[in-house]
Amino acid sequence: MARLLSVTTGVAVLGLVLTSCQRSPEAFIQIASASVEAVAVDGLRAVSISAAVIDEPAVIASSPNILAARTASPGNVAYAICAHVQNWERPSESEHLRQLAAIPRYGKTIYEDPLRSLLADFRGFPVISFATYGLSARSEPLYLSGVWTVLDDIEACYSQGQPARMGEGELGETWLMGYAANGLIWVDGMYQLTVEPAQGLQILQFERQEELATLPMRVVAADGMAIQVHAGDYVGSW
Repeated sequence: MARLLSVTTGVAVLGLVLTSCQRSPEAFIQIASASVEAVAVDGLRAVSISAAVIDEPAVIASSPNILAARTASPGNVAYAICAHVQNWERPSESEHLRQLAAIPRYGKTIYEDPLRSLLADFRGFPVISFATYGLSARSEPLYLSGVWTVLDDIEACYSQGQPARMGEGELGETWLMGYAANGLIWVDGMYQLTVEPAQGLQILQFERQEELATLPMRVVAADGMAIQVHAGDYVGSW
């Protein structure tokens, strides 16, 4: 069931009413995989957001491992807010470590590198971008960012064919922690996402304008301040 959510620009964006269920991250990922034949989210084509180009320096989530480049004209990028969990809050580092250590997947290894360094990466950035999905690859971002605590609330982001579209390079995704999207444009060969402070977690998905290994993205506040971005696609083996 879908409904429209109003943002401060006065433009309506597509949101999804989320269902409640109790599942582990592994079961959650299996559900997303099993639903890849579902119809893709039409709402992605229903939104057009205007935003001014901000020339202030910004942190870019990029990678030298470039696959290819698709030609795209500058302009608005359609996006859908598939989840906005206003009551989500990242646990403190000590509590996060305690919770992860109690999970058999990690145990005491969470206190050692490379997992401890990976945890610092996912905890240290308020914005995480994804160009891919991947069954096992998404487990670590969920756990290490603290998002696994609200899996029920973000299920709609992966239950309508989105994992398949991400795997095909059609769909990009960004997690915002403590911020909300206020506009997305494609300019100078990268995505420019304008955000504003907000409580909780927001997940947006959008049509890809390129074919790179990681999303070329800069995130800025309305006043031009750069917001750091972490590319969460590849966490390696541990």
